[in-house]
Amino acid sequence: MTTQKNNKIRTRGFTLVETLVSLAIFASAIVGMIVITSQGINDTNYAKNKLVATALSQEGIEMVRNIRDSELLGDTVGAGQGWLNFLGLTQACGNTNGCSIDPIDLAIAQCDSDNECVLYRDAQNGPAYFRGDSTTGDESSYIRTIQINQIPDTDSGEITTVEIISTVKWTQGSGGQKEVVSKEYLTNWFVNSVTP
Repeated sequence: MTTQKNNKIRTRGFTLVETLVSLAIFASAIVGMIVITSQGINDTNYAKNKLVATALSQEGIEMVRNIRDSELLGDTVGAGQGWLNFLGLTQACGNTNGCSIDPIDLAIAQCDSDNECVLYRDAQNGPAYFRGDSTTGDESSYIRTIQINQIPDTDSGEITTVEIISTVKWTQGSGGQKEVVSKEYLTNWFVNSVTP
C-alpha cells in the first residue's frame, strides 16, 4: 500500500502556480527578444539613413568645389575674373535658407524654405539624388541646403575664402528630424602667371 501511495505522489503534474510562473518567464523572454530585435532594426535604419545623408552632404561640398574649379580653369582672361564669377554664382547660397545645386548641370537655385531643397531620386540615372520637382523622380526623405559665407581678408578686405556648410536633414520615424552637417573652406588657388 505504501508503494502505491509513493507512486501517486511522484506522478503528480505541475500545479497551477508553477504553470503560471513558467509562462510568465517564457513571455518575458519573448518580449525581451522582440524589443531587442526592433531596436536593432531601428539602429540599422538610422545607420543607413545617416550614411546616405553623409554622402549627400559631402556631395554638396564637392559640387561647390567643382563650380569653383570650373570658373578658375575657365578664366581665359587671367585677371582673376574666374574667382569673381564663382563668388557671383554662389551669392544665392548666402541667404539664411541657403541654396540647392543640381548635381547634373550644377545649376544653383536659392531656397526659400526647407521644402524647396527636397532631394528627388533620379528616375532615369539610378540612385543619384537631385533637386527638382515631382516630375523628375520620386521624392526622397532628404533635404539638402548649401550655405556659402564669403570671408573677407583681414588686410585687404577682398574675398579670398569662402566657408561652405552643406546640411542634409531627414525624418527618422518617431525619433524626429536628424541632420548631418559638413563644413569646408575654399580659397582662390588660381595664381596669375601671365608675364608682361
